[in-house]
Amino acid sequence: MIVEIIGWAGSALVVVALAQSHALRLYMLNGAATVVLIAYNALIGALPGVGLNVALLVVALWRIRTILRSKPAVAANTGDTADTEVAVAEP
Repeated sequence: MIVEIIGWAGSALVVVALAQSHALRLYMLNGAATVVLIAYNALIGALPGVGLNVALLVVALWRIRTILRSKPAVAANTGDTADTEVAVAEP
């Protein structure tokens, strides 16, 4: 039962992350989701899932690092953050 809760929590975090309009918040939440999903996949013995989420965690950490280095104001949550917003296509 607890294993399923971990899996659902990780999945919910992915959904919350994808709903973000700011890239830094998106990648931070996505990184947290991948950590939870790594644990879940390891618990159920799904090694491909572990590998995928490790790769996604590396990407998220790289993007967080890039964002924080390119715009110090974003790290302090001050100043103009317009260039860190995620573009959303209109249907």
